[in-house]
Amino acid sequence: VMDDSGGFVVAWTAIGSDQLQNVVMRLFDPNGQPVTDEIVVNTSVYSAHDVDIALDNNGDMVLVWRTWVGPDDHNGEAFIYARTYYADGTPKAEPFEVDPVPYGNYPQVAIQSSGDFIVTWLRTGDFDYYLKYKRFHANGQAIDTNSKQIMGDMGASINPMISIDPNDQFTIVWDYHPDDWRISDIYAQRFDAQGQAISDPFIVNSYTEGRQSTCTIAPKSDGGFVVCWSGQGKDAEWGVYTRTFNAQGSPTTDDITIANITTGDYGFPVVSMGANQQPVISWHEQTHDGSGYGIFVDIPMDTPNQTINVPKQYADIQDAVNMAVHGDTILLEPGIYRGNLNLQGKDITLSSIEPINMNTISATILDGTS
Repeated sequence: VMDDSGGFVVAWTAIGSDQLQNVVMRLFDPNGQPVTDEIVVNTSVYSAHDVDIALDNNGDMVLVWRTWVGPDDHNGEAFIYARTYYADGTPKAEPFEVDPVPYGNYPQVAIQSSGDFIVTWLRTGDFDYYLKYKRFHANGQAIDTNSKQIMGDMGASINPMISIDPNDQFTIVWDYHPDDWRISDIYAQRFDAQGQAISDPFIVNSYTEGRQSTCTIAPKSDGGFVVCWSGQGKDAEWGVYTRTFNAQGSPTTDDITIANITTGDYGFPVVSMGANQQPVISWHEQTHDGSGYGIFVDIPMDTPNQTINVPKQYADIQDAVNMAVHGDTILLEPGIYRGNLNLQGKDITLSSIEPINMNTISATILDGTS
């Protein structure tokens, strides 16, 4: 993760001389030169996993991770821990337990402008999954006495991710399948700066057939956000997709295909905002260019124009218009479409599915009188 000066911090897990897996971090200057030795973050005698890190405006840091407490990998319980650091890598305090309830997984952290931070994670039980979050002051003292729960018994939910916008509102995304792992969607929920929900959980992806997973999120400077994920989309069996939302949490695009992947392994996309608020998306893939496994990056400089079919994708024209952006085309199958339209000032093309076939055109009727 990078600070405002261009310096950055790298955090990872590694097997130490004690044969335990530790959380380790190291600070670098803007030229990529290390400014600290490797710093071991956790202090327990148990292995640590799944580290995440966030920086505030001053470069101070919060790291979170999962610690397995038990005699071996098959006997014990997992807890979520955190530790705060100053910008120079000096610890502010000892590691502390985020929540006393065991079976925590997939911790993520984000910091508000005040330095307060939010930790989100997944608590797993014997058969139940609970998505949690908890707020803390910059000094590590809990703001919330107890962790807060999203949705409740969630079937199977994994990979929670969190982002904070310039107004300190935050959004949590995750992938969820209630019954069948082969059919899952990306969900999101928005919260105000005080941690109160300002939306119900909602589905991010517009194409809801098949499996969607491994989501990631990045905030925009205008309060909107971009979500990216891998899964099955309408353009390919497998692919990497993204969708943009405005500050009110409404989508401003449909699902946009970043990469079509027809064979091989793929996934784990990461999105961040680059210059001029253009998303930068990376992912790993096996067969993109024939060279085997690789890491690929895409910077979509402009939102790709889309062709939207009515009624195959949306039941009526107004729904398609609401989803369309400038430059999109809406194609109409033959039929009678009743009701007035509001194009909302968008520069979009509305056309018959076969604009040069007079029989198709005559069978495609817009009836604005009823």
